Amino acid sequence: MKSRLLKELLKTQYIIADYDSYIGIGSHMCHNLISIDKTTFKLKYALDYNNTDTINKNSPMFDMWNKLEELISNNKMIDIINGNDKLDIKLPVFYMNTEGNIIESYTDEYGYPNTTHDGKLMYDNYFFKTKREAIIDSLERYKIRVNTFLDNISQYERDLKTNKEKLKTSRDIITNLERELTKLI
Repeated sequence: MKSRLLKELLKTQYIIADYDSYIGIGSHMCHNLISIDKTTFKLKYALDYNNTDTINKNSPMFDMWNKLEELISNNKMIDIINGNDKLDIKLPVFYMNTEGNIIESYTDEYGYPNTTHDGKLMYDNYFFKTKREAIIDSLERYKIRVNTFLDNISQYERDLKTNKEKLKTSRDIITNLERELTKLI
């Protein structure tokens, strides 16, 4: 995704990045003040509490919204979404995707809130200058995840045992109550 090009076209200092299924335009506090669905090209304004899919003309984002609508209507958004930024400086950057693969990308400046050439926002704790750093960090994260899953499974097993005991007790009480009831008939 050409985040730098889109930022230039929108004449904005807001952060613009690719979030897999949508493009987010926002700030440090709200990354998707405006979002664009990458499949449907539907625009959404985060502060649209009435779900009107419009933006108030007094909003500081009104001009950006109109420019986005223009880019969508003239099909230029397709190239922006499917392309990559052209960088004069190509600094390597590495991160792990959701499938566990270490991805090599490029940037022209390290650190948050910069983006990779393909539009990913470079959080300092997920994007690294070397593949080795990315692998070491990912290993640590996944070891923590495994331990968390093991702890969860142990708790579920304890809960299952407790619930089976409570189930047996409840069934025993039902049996006793039914026996008492038949004596009264």
